[in-house]
Amino acid sequence: MTTSKNIALLIDADNASPSGLDPALTVLAELGSVNIKRAYGNWSKAGLKSWAALTQRYALRLCPDVGDGRAWCWQERRRSEARPSIRPLLRQS
Repeated sequence: MTTSKNIALLIDADNASPSGLDPALTVLAELGSVNIKRAYGNWSKAGLKSWAALTQRYALRLCPDVGDGRAWCWQERRRSEARPSIRPLLRQS
């Protein structure tokens, strides 16, 4: 029995196009199981409205970026007051 790799897709929506989501998920599905799909961005910007349309289709969670280098999802913040940053994760790639 082979085990499937767990994959988290963290998107910088301020700098990524929603048109690339489907091809990215296709490639990632070949590598394992995409269990976490989050898009971080300043959702008050009109240019990010197209991401909102993808939330139900892809089970994508939209997480606010507070603009000072910190970003979090509301559900995570309720569980803990810690505000995890995605910046270190982006630097590793």
